Amino acid sequence: MWLLLLAATATVSARPLSFEEWQSQHAIEFGSDAVGGLESDDELRVHEYCNLNGHLEKQLCQCLPAWRGATCGELVLLPVVRGAGMHANADLSSWGGSVAWDPDTSRWQGFFNELVSGCGINSWESNSRIVRASTDDLDKPFKIEAVIKPAFGSEPTLTRMGDQWLLYSIGNQSSTLPPRTDCREGYTPKAHPPKGTGGNFHGFVPVEIRSSDNLTSDSWTLESTIGNGDFNPAGYVFPNGSTILMWRHLARTHMVSATDFRGPFAFNGSDQSCLINHAYPDDPGCRWWRFLGTAADSRGIEDPVIFVQPDSLSSDSDSTDHVTFHALFHDHKSYGGHAFSRDGATWTFSDTAPFGNVVNFTDGTSIELQRRERPHVILNERGFMTHLLSAVQPPPTAAKHPPTATKMEFQNDFTFTMIQPVQTN
Repeated sequence: MWLLLLAATATVSARPLSFEEWQSQHAIEFGSDAVGGLESDDELRVHEYCNLNGHLEKQLCQCLPAWRGATCGELVLLPVVRGAGMHANADLSSWGGSVAWDPDTSRWQGFFNELVSGCGINSWESNSRIVRASTDDLDKPFKIEAVIKPAFGSEPTLTRMGDQWLLYSIGNQSSTLPPRTDCREGYTPKAHPPKGTGGNFHGFVPVEIRSSDNLTSDSWTLESTIGNGDFNPAGYVFPNGSTILMWRHLARTHMVSATDFRGPFAFNGSDQSCLINHAYPDDPGCRWWRFLGTAADSRGIEDPVIFVQPDSLSSDSDSTDHVTFHALFHDHKSYGGHAFSRDGATWTFSDTAPFGNVVNFTDGTSIELQRRERPHVILNERGFMTHLLSAVQPPPTAAKHPPTATKMEFQNDFTFTMIQPVQTN
């Protein structure tokens, strides 16, 4: 699962294909009843038809509990409890985060992008900060316990490295002007921010990697500062210490590698040595600069999150590598994207969207979200997915809408972080 290779490749499947079409496309031959008799590599390859979210039996995919569909490409999402997540029923906005179970406190610890001063997502470039919040039940709201990074700080992503936690994020207090202060109830005014506040980035926007031995630490050690920009960084550290880092640039996701989680990494398209169609140099940071093809790139792939999932329910099963994305596609509605790999180097992007923008609630109601981005997953102790976390923008309602009893006009930009359970059995 985690053996790192010299170069990465990607394919984009023309799903949904019948298994016979997929089999012909991939030049795999075997009997009609099972995959027995194949060479070992082909035995593994046939399960890629099931997006590595299940296994093939008699040419039909048997999906893991969290997944469904002919090719196990769609998440089985269950109804959401209203109010669960971060600021779902608040006069403050939040924009995604990363959550893990903390055995030391017996609570779920979350690191969230919160918008300060009552602003909405359209003020994110000045009003974002990273907070730690916790809950004892994922069906309940999270409560803030600490500020990890004051404005500006955004895009928190957790990953495990042995006994340590790594926290990826972007920005610092010199990245932008001070937060604007004229927002209300989670919404941003239509007017320009007061002089000397808000606006776009005004300084260096670093990608920072911090570490801690425990999730509730008051001080996360800054290990590395890399890159400059709104990169959506997501890292994964393999057992041998090598690291892959995925990042977004102009709605296209790239992957780079290094022998250490601190880097060095080669980052953007201005790095001539890493440009497409150029020979890869000896620098390991450039080897995997481009890992998804143009068909996937054209869908606006961003917000990557890397996770490892067992490939079956058996206790001795191997694991496979997965990435979830936010994908705009061509109609500019927010859907998910999913890629998978058996070795962390060769990736396949699935055309089956793992989730859409319609959400059902336990009270029997449903909504069609205006935006659904930054998809993170919550895993149980065995590595199976239990929840999908998303940054969402709901449509305005009679109960929650831009303020009207004021001379100032407001944008419709309230957002919150939704936590939705997936099927687990």
